[in-house]
Amino acid sequence: NQTLQTQDWLWVANTNQHQIVQLRKSALAPQSRNEFPIAHPDLRPTRRYPFAMAQDPEKRLWVLVGDFGMRNADLLILGQTHQPERVIPLASGQDPNAIVLFDQHMLVTDMSNFVVQRLDLQGKVLAPFGDDVFRAELADAQQQAQWARRLPSLLMYCIGVLVVVALWLAWKAGELGQLRGSAWRQ
Repeated sequence: NQTLQTQDWLWVANTNQHQIVQLRKSALAPQSRNEFPIAHPDLRPTRRYPFAMAQDPEKRLWVLVGDFGMRNADLLILGQTHQPERVIPLASGQDPNAIVLFDQHMLVTDMSNFVVQRLDLQGKVLAPFGDDVFRAELADAQQQAQWARRLPSLLMYCIGVLVVVALWLAWKAGELGQLRGSAWRQ
């Protein structure tokens, strides 16, 4: 569950209950709790779990709503009355994990694809965030992550080669010949 603090309210993405919860922050005001379900006909069928959100200058909530694994999210915009207003389906293969308002744009980070996507406040997708140097650093980080993902396979391959070499050396030294008869069966 992610939280978002505004001047008077604490917002909670209640992932397990498929809702956004609004809690009053002020100790002087009466305790208040409002619940807003995550439901919109344009959300793709498996998108039911809110997990990240940001508020724009018009007091609308932008909520990332993912599948069971908090992946493959759609972007749901809750209007000023906190009712689902519209859905911005994100491209296939995107795996966003956070959203933030920055310089009158919403930035959506996608660390699986190593990109920071930029949207205007109407929901139009703009060019990726950052200058060439920043995007080059993301590209370098992506290459390092690809090597890290390949490392377990590479290690298993090396272990397999070492086992084959050890068996070949044992065979050449005559050690495998001792594994005959009843000693081998025990």
